[in-house]
Amino acid sequence: FWAHKNHLRLLEALALLRRERGVRVTCVFTGSLLGRDAEWAEAVARAGLADQVVHLGLRPRAEVSWLFHEARGM
Repeated sequence: FWAHKNHLRLLEALALLRRERGVRVTCVFTGSLLGRDAEWAEAVARAGLADQVVHLGLRPRAEVSWLFHEARGM
């Protein structure tokens, strides 16, 4: 949940795509929320994306590698 990764802007973009274009993109996040779990949950709820956004937390390297391999985009 580092500021330079712009996760909040990405949530806004996902919400805009859904609202303006009817496009639903499922987004999977990994890594630490740096103790800001409540802030993350609030941002996801505020954007109305609880059904599109999954946060898996810290994952083993092999699992992250698999997620990258299976992703349609990054």
